[in-house]
Amino acid sequence: MKKCINILTAILLTLTSIAGPVEQAFERGNELYQQGLYSEAIDSYESGLAARRVSPTLYYNLGNAYYQNGQLARAILSYERALKLGGNDEEALHNLAIAERQRVDEIEPLPRPLLTRFYRSVASAFTPNGWALLGLLAFLISLGGAMSIVLVRGSSGRRPIVVIVALVFLGISILANVIAESEASFRKNNASGIILVANTYVKSGPDADAEDLFVLHEGTKVMVRESYSGWVRVRLVDGKIGWIPEEDVEKI
Repeated sequence: MKKCINILTAILLTLTSIAGPVEQAFERGNELYQQGLYSEAIDSYESGLAARRVSPTLYYNLGNAYYQNGQLARAILSYERALKLGGNDEEALHNLAIAERQRVDEIEPLPRPLLTRFYRSVASAFTPNGWALLGLLAFLISLGGAMSIVLVRGSSGRRPIVVIVALVFLGISILANVIAESEASFRKNNASGIILVANTYVKSGPDADAEDLFVLHEGTKVMVRESYSGWVRVRLVDGKIGWIPEEDVEKI
């Protein structure tokens, strides 16, 4: 129930935040973008995001402005944030793929078991809040079915069907909430970030004198595991790990 209340609160905050500074910054940024003033458009979009970071469309347009302005890493970061907030938007996915083809680093991910890949493809279809909202809707449908059984008196040939439908949606509600909790925990423990500097040496430890392991370049996506004294431990999709300065990466 607490999760549902949080979701409804987030929805209300999102709706109330669309108007005002974010909308003005969005429209002004679009005008500047159409005029080819990409740096100024970036400033306008960023000012809107500074008011409240809840707009996937604003992040998408910001990514386009960064890309046109030649800031590859910032463009990739913005597209990733748009997708994180707005799900699998086709245009954001398309532009992200174009930007990623310009990265220097080409990293092959480690193969995953078939069941793991299937679960990840299902779980990543929605955000944790999206799964929780789906669970809430399924629960309300199930509750409506249960109430109709109680309130509608007399024998009815449809009652068994209503019972089955109510149980199915109750099951969907439970499953969706389990995935929501699991996905929230997964994202918390596997926070991703984008390398923002032209290149950075990955060290064997959180120290400038530690051994250089390999080099990462701007726009590369890493998983941020932990931070220590101005350094963060990162992991790549191919399993490599190491430490880089905290200011060289920004979380999505």
